[in-house]
Order: sequence, then C-alpha cells, then structure tokens
Amino acid sequence: MITDQASLPTDSAVVGVAVKPGQLPAEGLQAGDNVMVVVLAPPSATGGSSAAPTVLAASAPVVGSVALPATSGYVVSVAVPKSEAAQLAAASSSGLVALVKAGR
Repeated sequence: MITDQASLPTDSAVVGVAVKPGQLPAEGLQAGDNVMVVVLAPPSATGGSSAAPTVLAASAPVVGSVALPATSGYVVSVAVPKSEAAQLAAASSSGLVALVKAGR
C-alpha cells in the first residue's frame, strides 16, 4: 500500500504488530493513539510464565490498524526507535506482544 503520509524521523521504524483480543484495549486503537508496547514472557514448560513482561516502548504512536476477521486478530502499526524494531518484530511474530493505550 502506498500512502501520502509524512516520512518518519531517520531514527524511527514502523513495525506491524499482530495482536489478538486481550492483547489490546477492547475499544481498539486508531492512528494517533499512543501505546505502551509490552513484550510478554513466553510460557514455561509447566504452563506458567517464565519471566516478567518487559516494556519495550513506554509511548509509541499508532500509525494505523486493520482488523483481520478470519483470525479475530488485528495488525497495529506502531512507530518505534530503529534500535527496538527487530526485537518488536520478533516478539510480534511469536504472538508475545500486548499494546496498552497510554496518555499523550
């Protein structure tokens, strides 16, 4: 998709975060919202969590979002520092990211 959106600062990257219900606010997110990006700990072999969640970004702007009706999930694009983009993309592909709506 091509847009006429303003370019990002050179130290930022936009990452598409795949989330399912329960990993984002019930009322959804829209462009312009700020979110706290939380990387969840993977489950341990005994079924519990092996570690505490980690805040990857305390306040990341939402660039856009789209619902995925076939999976009941969403993809939310967020702008983060380039230094955090790879970790966020990896966590998202594992389903280990939650987005918490934050104040502006």
